[in-house]
Amino acid sequence: MQAKQETGPSLQKMPLFEPPTDPGNISPRVIQRFMADLNAHVTDLNALIDTYEAIKDTAEKIRILQEIQAIIQQIDSEFPDVLIALLPAYLNKHAVIFKEIQEQYRHLGVESLVRDSTSPSVLTEVIANMSPEKADTLLSMLLASLPPPDPKKIVVPKSGAMNQKLINLYAKEDNSPEAVQFRQFLKSHTITFLGGNNSRNFIVVPLAMDQPTLVLKVENRLGGPKDAENHLRKLAPDLLAPVYADRLVSTGGGNTENYPLAHSDSLLF
Repeated sequence: MQAKQETGPSLQKMPLFEPPTDPGNISPRVIQRFMADLNAHVTDLNALIDTYEAIKDTAEKIRILQEIQAIIQQIDSEFPDVLIALLPAYLNKHAVIFKEIQEQYRHLGVESLVRDSTSPSVLTEVIANMSPEKADTLLSMLLASLPPPDPKKIVVPKSGAMNQKLINLYAKEDNSPEAVQFRQFLKSHTITFLGGNNSRNFIVVPLAMDQPTLVLKVENRLGGPKDAENHLRKLAPDLLAPVYADRLVSTGGGNTENYPLAHSDSLLF
């Protein structure tokens, strides 16, 4: 006899989105195509949610959740960030459905959103499972900690100085699994700014000698979609550094940036 599955809250559908009221200098034709393609993905996503709610088998529900995640990742990759930023309603729903999917996984006995078990670091878990609000705040803290640009002076950041600032990401009284995991990560790694303008790179060095050094990359796509990079990764997987976790986060004011965790051996030269 099959054990009774714990029932969690329903996974809510995404609404079909209306065009932005102020598209700026983006042409109506581009906006029309963007909205049609976005809402086509939303329709597919909602059909999967209907399927998810209708089935009872745990393994099948997990598979459908993964397909739902894949559609959301496709949206994040397919459209330029300047278009996504025009739809705060989508960004809000993006954050809501992230937490809903996370909660559904927990009810199904899955504690992590990381699907690739070959990840070399706990930072992958931290980035992949961090709540959208904390991911946005972490990005703002990272960017605020950067030294001011000075072409006449080379600033060498002090190793570990950034850790002292990031420890305040969670309140001291916050003992949630997410907060505890982040504090453990900070105790076992140092984060230091490496450099970069459009892409800001942070070296993540473990205190344990047997752990790999990573690069945390904050990437501004400058209005370009990411699907071209994804296609290149499929065609030539050894050409680019592997990405172990990737989040679309916002710095506020409608700006979005990608937040990938990449291995350092192909990014440091």
